[in-house]
This record gives sequence, C-alpha cells and structure tokens, in this order.
Amino acid sequence: MNFLLASEDSECIALTEAIDYMFPAISDLFFHIPNGGGRSKREGKKFKQMGVRRGIPDYFLSLARGIYHGCYIEVKRKEDWKITKEQIEKITKLRAQGYYVDVAEGCDEALWIVRNYMILKENESLTVKFMT
Repeated sequence: MNFLLASEDSECIALTEAIDYMFPAISDLFFHIPNGGGRSKREGKKFKQMGVRRGIPDYFLSLARGIYHGCYIEVKRKEDWKITKEQIEKITKLRAQGYYVDVAEGCDEALWIVRNYMILKENESLTVKFMT
C-alpha cells in the first residue's frame, strides 16, 4: 500500500481500515485516543475533566509483545510532520514505563510498526525511529 492522503485524519482513517482488514484478530485491541483536534472551549474543558491529556499518542495497541506492555503510535501526515513539546514529554514517560512508542509518517509507516511489533518474540525489542 502507498497512501498519499490529504490530512492526518485521512491517514488515521486509512490506518484503522487497514488494521481491521489485515489484522482482524487484533483489531479490537487497536484503538484511537481522541486527544487532539479543534474543539470549543466548553467541549475542551469537558474533555479535560473526563481525562483527555495533551501529548498522548494517537493509537494504542493493547497487546504485550517482546519486552513491551503495549504499543503507542503517533501518526503524522508526511507533508507537515510536527511534534509538540507535550508529545515528547509523554513519549518519554510512556517509554520509561515499558511501552513501545514511536511516531509514524503516515499510514504506511504505522502499519510497518504494527506488523513488526506483532512479530516480536519474548525479550526482543524494536528500534524506534523517533528519538526524544
């Protein structure tokens, strides 16, 4: 697959559809964390009260593999790749807790991460692309 998509939302939609199709056995363990996007001040306050936190990566695969408890992926659109200070802080904290965390440039790279994460054997690790 080689998706050339118009927005980060489009990349995320394509990723979810690809995971559902390619990895149906784990698709219910792979989910999006809605922590970004434009919201009204009122809705933003409500989401914050509900526990939404800035900087948390876009996706979580709640499946232990290799040396990791689970896998977080932040998806960025290839054309406008930016990472925030809050994202760097959360990535660092999550890695310190034993999670695999990386940043994917689009759907294709996120699929590569999921595939390689899923085939990890006991005590194996992956090299991260994004270093904090």
